[in-house]
Amino acid sequence: MSLFLRSVGRLATFTQTVVGLPLVLDLLGERSFLLLSLFLTAYQTTYSTLYLACKNTRGAGIVSVLGVLGSFVTGLLVVLTFVRGRPP
Repeated sequence: MSLFLRSVGRLATFTQTVVGLPLVLDLLGERSFLLLSLFLTAYQTTYSTLYLACKNTRGAGIVSVLGVLGSFVTGLLVVLTFVRGRPP
């Protein structure tokens, strides 16, 4: 069951990224596109570093929770970019 949830979460994250990046570029422009790219890169780098650092330790549970919440974090970053990037 955990493998299934992880696979669905990864697919949802991939879909949100593929849809979110062009949408932000089209609606808000290049600066917001670069901001979202920075947010997504920072999140993935942090997640990957935690995954490698906490593998086979007590902290492995935290990484599992972050893996399941990955699709929500990606959606939150897209919304945050829209809030930050819209004109006043």
